[in-house]
Amino acid sequence: METVKFYFWVDQKDDYCAQLTEVTRLYFKTKIDQPTLAEQYPVNLVDSEITMHLYTHILMLAQQLHNQIYTFLQDNLKRQQLPSQNLNYRTVVRLFSMFLSADVAKTMNVAEMQQLYYLAETIKSGNERAVQKLQQLRPDFFRSQADPLDFSGNSLSSHLDVFTSVYTNQAVLLINELDLLNFERSAQTFWQQIPETLAIEQESLLALLG
Repeated sequence: METVKFYFWVDQKDDYCAQLTEVTRLYFKTKIDQPTLAEQYPVNLVDSEITMHLYTHILMLAQQLHNQIYTFLQDNLKRQQLPSQNLNYRTVVRLFSMFLSADVAKTMNVAEMQQLYYLAETIKSGNERAVQKLQQLRPDFFRSQADPLDFSGNSLSSHLDVFTSVYTNQAVLLINELDLLNFERSAQTFWQQIPETLAIEQESLLALLG
């Protein structure tokens, strides 16, 4: 049975890691001066700006990783004249599950990359499924108890929209800049630990992409 191989060069890993580092470097370079801002604006508005700044860079990190993974997979598929137009998040996850053993997936921090994906989806839209998945994977990102002064509704995702969740008594997500740094390190480990050659049976690959 014919096997399809995906190749990864060392310089690609270095480039991808450098791109991820730039996201966190940009976060700290553009970080808001909280004390100065607090002298001119209400505290809740300043807190909103700070949280939005963090959310933005988490989204940037998730998007950078997303672009890297898709570029890597699409380039390899096109090089071998295989279809690449049906690549989506679920396909990518299934493809990596076929590529990797449980031990290698753990070494590459694949679970952490799934957490980053669902966190980004939660921040972007408060999507109910993304919220539920993130709760399962990272319950520490959510308030352990409901705010008795919050009358926004019973649905958890109803007030997770990025434009409302950052305000006082609406900040359901409990994340900080350390989480951003941890995700960046995990994403770098993902690329540093990925095998230089990944193999899959062509029939299985075509069935997945079909």
